[in-house]
Parts: sequence; C-alpha cells; structure tokens
Amino acid sequence: MAIEHLSQRPDLARSSTFHLRSSPQAVGLHIERLLQIRQGMGIKERPYIVWQPLHYTCIVQNRNAFLEACKQVNVFLPNRLQMAALFEETPGGDFKPDTLIEYARVFARHIGYPKGGAVVIRAAEYGSLTVTCAFKTRRLPAFYNALEPSPKCVDPTSGEETFIGGFIAGWHCTHDHEEASMWGIVAASFAFEQIGPPSLTRTGKKELWNNTRVLDRLEEYKNRLKRERL
Repeated sequence: MAIEHLSQRPDLARSSTFHLRSSPQAVGLHIERLLQIRQGMGIKERPYIVWQPLHYTCIVQNRNAFLEACKQVNVFLPNRLQMAALFEETPGGDFKPDTLIEYARVFARHIGYPKGGAVVIRAAEYGSLTVTCAFKTRRLPAFYNALEPSPKCVDPTSGEETFIGGFIAGWHCTHDHEEASMWGIVAASFAFEQIGPPSLTRTGKKELWNNTRVLDRLEEYKNRLKRERL
C-alpha cells in the first residue's frame, strides 16, 4: 500500500509498526509523509519502522545513501546478497557469515533509533544474522537446512517476504530482535512447504497452518537451538 492511501485508512495509519520497501533516497520522504498523516489524526507516537531495500539500489556507490537512510529507521532488513552488494563490486554467491556480520556492524552504528535498533540479514536456506545497535550478534539456522534436504521443503526460494512478516509479528509480541528473527524463520518454514501460500484450517479457536500450530513449531525450533548449544 502506498503511504498516501493511509489517509483513507485510519485503522492502518494507527499501526505501531510499518514495513517500508524502497530506495534509500525515498525512505525519508515516506517517513515524513507517514508522520504527517499520523499527526493529522492526533497520533504523536513514532511508529517502529522496518526497512527492506529495493534490490537494484544495493550497489557500492549507494552505500552512503543507505547509511543516511538507516538513521531514520529501527531495523534495516536486507538479504545476504543485498548486503554484500553494498560493499563488494562483484559479490560472490558463497555464504560468508563473519563477513556479513562485519558489514552489518557498519550499518548498526547508523541505525537512528538505538532503542529497538538492529540490522537483520535474511540468508534464506542459511537462516538469518541479527546485529543490534549494541553489537549483540546472533546467527540463527534455517528451520529447513539446505545441507539436510527435507521432503517437506518444496519451494525453498519462497520464504524471504514471509520472514519479514513473521519478524514484525515477533517484534510486536516480544520486543526482542533475536526472538523476532526466530519468528521470521519459523514463518518462512511454512512458505517453503508448498508452491503458493500454506493451507489454513481451524480447530476450535486454534489456527492450523499446514496442520501445524505456529507457536508449536516455534517451540520446536527453540528446543532444537537449545540442543545444538549443548
């Protein structure tokens, strides 16, 4: 939805969190207009803003523009190839988590709202990398590991947008970036299990996605992480 349309949707304009998908040059304009609309409705609180960059804008020559734009958001949320492209003229396809974490720290210094600020790198089959403004770092594996193929994983390329939705829902519930990243990974796992959206059924008041309760899968994922740390 375009920012301008929010003036006709006060229910959405009052949201506590907004997801922007834009170029770095447009971030400030979008946020300025969003705040104007909210102020016109008497809403003084600044919302929590998650920024997903447009892929074609992620080039080394734009890095300074990206750093400036990060001053206006709470979370910068590129994928691993986008992050690499902001530092490397010809980024390779190899997954280099230590290098990506160093790149993320450069951006974490520029996040404009340290209270709740972070850089979260979506790494598809490799999970995610989360670096907060305090440089707390957590690498999380994907629910379905590409190195251990699962018959349940039908479309492994379909989860990045779902990760963002899960991340935002997780932040709303927990206000913790590490937890939110876990929610994103679990949300993406449902997108992987078929081509297209997962199936929704209801048993009483419970929602089941692909016959699984989301919070049950989240608990399964957390238990797996605990076992791997032992």
